[in-house]
Amino acid sequence: MTMAETRALARRIRACAQGAAQATGSRLRAKIFYKDAYEPFAPNRALGETFTRALQQLNIPIQQGPEDQEMGSTDVGNVSSRAPTLHPTLAIPGNDAACHSPGFVLAAGSDAGMETMLRAVQALALTGVEVLRNPRLRQKMREEFLARRRR
Repeated sequence: MTMAETRALARRIRACAQGAAQATGSRLRAKIFYKDAYEPFAPNRALGETFTRALQQLNIPIQQGPEDQEMGSTDVGNVSSRAPTLHPTLAIPGNDAACHSPGFVLAAGSDAGMETMLRAVQALALTGVEVLRNPRLRQKMREEFLARRRR
């Protein structure tokens, strides 16, 4: 969940590998790289609330599941450690295929997929306009981002 946990786990794995090397009379040569690691995603709540209002304005159904589900590695985590970030997903009606699967490719290219994409673009555009027009929102986004970075 955090880069600190990632580094701690990497040290433990290296210690296990070192122990296995010693037990077999081998030598371990390993480097651990964090430079290219995917960082955990840190959503900006103020930005997310603005996007939610845009979805509501467009009558797009909202289904917010638990945040600890459907987690995976993505470079958007790296973006979120450097700037307030939003990573929304919108369901394609009638599709239950997992992301990055052949079924999802078909659903994304379907008429329903194209309609969902256009609605997502509209919601993102409304969100962007609100960010540009509302200095209080920008300040709230910034304060939240900076507070999260200090943790």
